[in-house]
Amino acid sequence: MERANGIWRYEFYAGDPLPTTIRELRTLVCWWEQVHNLLRPHQALKHGTSAEYLGDAGYEVPVASVSQMY
Repeated sequence: MERANGIWRYEFYAGDPLPTTIRELRTLVCWWEQVHNLLRPHQALKHGTSAEYLGDAGYEVPVASVSQMY
């Protein structure tokens, strides 16, 4: 859990200035969740993505609605 908190802290919160409204922030958080959960490589998964890991395990993986060029 600490690792996930650090990733949010250093890659999400520190990346760009945060929006000033809840609506804008909600959109950004949804975008980051997709990047983190579906596109971003994870060291614990031997630098694969969560989506790859789940797909290899036989689970249905949602399609990311964000660009691969996050």
